[in-house]
Amino acid sequence: MDHFSTEFRVDGPVIRTVLHFNVDKSEDTIDSIVETFRKEVLDQDLRGSIKAETESVRNLILAHAFSRTSLVQK
Repeated sequence: MDHFSTEFRVDGPVIRTVLHFNVDKSEDTIDSIVETFRKEVLDQDLRGSIKAETESVRNLILAHAFSRTSLVQK
């Protein structure tokens, strides 16, 4: 976020992200920063999807692990 500021525009189901760069950035630098930003957004989106899809399995594993300790009373 030290390279640009962001603005989010909501238009119905579409959310647009507008990146505002300092005037001293070259076009190549901006392209590189935008690509890095896109990868980060995709990475965070995938993390959220994986977390949601594996929540029940993760909870089962944690419940099983804690059931073998004295932390959980039966």
